[in-house]
Formats: sequence, structure tokens, C-alpha cells
Amino acid sequence: MDSIPRVPSGLLVSTALAALIIRAASAGSSALSLELISGQRRCFYEDLPSHSDVAIAYTVASSSTFSTLSIRITYGTDPHDVVFSGNEISRDATRFRTKEHPDRDLAAYKLCFFEHVRPDSLVVAQAVWYIDVSMKWGAHAKDTGASAATMGKDVGSQQHQLQKILQDAQDELDDVLTNLDAMHARKKLLAEANEELNAKVTIFSIISCAVLIMGSFYQRFHIYKYFKSCRIHYR
Repeated sequence: MDSIPRVPSGLLVSTALAALIIRAASAGSSALSLELISGQRRCFYEDLPSHSDVAIAYTVASSSTFSTLSIRITYGTDPHDVVFSGNEISRDATRFRTKEHPDRDLAAYKLCFFEHVRPDSLVVAQAVWYIDVSMKWGAHAKDTGASAATMGKDVGSQQHQLQKILQDAQDELDDVLTNLDAMHARKKLLAEANEELNAKVTIFSIISCAVLIMGSFYQRFHIYKYFKSCRIHYR
């Protein structure tokens, strides 16, 4: 009877350690806290693995009601290579997938937070944002149980953003029409005031001419009466 060869325990341990190292290299997490003042931009770099899912959760607190918080994620140092960009990030978590960079295991991604002022805001107040960021990538970012819900949530979020864009455009058009109506009303008031001023100037001119004519006749009559009293005749 042939005996089954026994695998050395050292090889099993080495294999398990190698699997753990590979899994640890492709998955990870990090967390940090930021303080952002209106008008500033806070950025940081994070080394992420190639072609990996990344999930970013936020906890945002602010004293501003006229603006929202935005995020912009770029690959490397190129500001035009945008991986993700979004507004109002305090509502939902951000998910994106890193690019494939076969020449290296990890690549730097730049994450920037900045304030986004709403188009319908008339007052811009100084605000301070307190941001707690939690990042997970690789296996830690997987959420298979909520994938369908996340997909539906993403579609709903896109529809909400589209509706918000359309509503903002409608509000801006309403503001333009309101300003045009105000300009037309102001033009009408200025035209009426100009006509009234012209009428007053015309009446004043007529009265001035009449006074001058009457004064001339009165002077002539007075001189004639004076010469007559002195027995001076003139033609």
C-alpha cells in the first residue's frame, strides 16, 4: 500500500504567509482629519494599488449654509488627469477605481477638498469645515452584499444631480428674467421723469420769454413817458 506523501509544515506556513502578504499589499485603509477654511484648498497624497476599488467615507461638519464641500481626485501630479470629481460629498460616500499601472505596484493619487459656493447664494460667509476622511481599498473596499443597492443608489444620485443642475439652470434663468423686468421698469420710470423734466423746462422757458418781453415793453413805455414829461420828442 502506497503512502500519501506528506507536505512539510514549513512549506504550508510559507505559503500562508505569502498569501497574507499579497492580500495585505492589495488591500488597506487609512484615516485622517482636516480643517478647511473658505477660499482654501486642502490636498494630500495616497499611494494606492493598481486597478483596485477605493471607498472613501466622510464625516463633515460646517457652519456654512451657502456652500457645499467638493472633492477632486487626480492621478499623480497631472492636474488634468481627473479620476473623480464631485460636489456635496457630505451626503454619500465616494467610490472609484484606480488606474492600471503595470510598471509599479503603487501609484500616488492626489485628493483635494475645496468649498463649492451654490449658484443661488447671494451671501458668501466665512466658514470653517471639519472633515474626517476614512479610505479603504482592495478587499477592504468590497461590499458585495450591497452592490445592487449601491448601483441603484448611484443611479438615483445621478438623477438627483441632473435634477439639481436643471433646477439651478431654471433658477438662473428666472433671475435673468427678473433683472430684465427690473431694467425695463427702471427705463420706463427714467423716460417718464425725463419727459416731465422737459415739460417743466419748456414752461419755464415760455414764462422767462414772456417776462423779458413784458419788461421790454414796460421799459419802452417808461422812457416814452419820461421824454414826454420833459417835452422831448423822438421818433
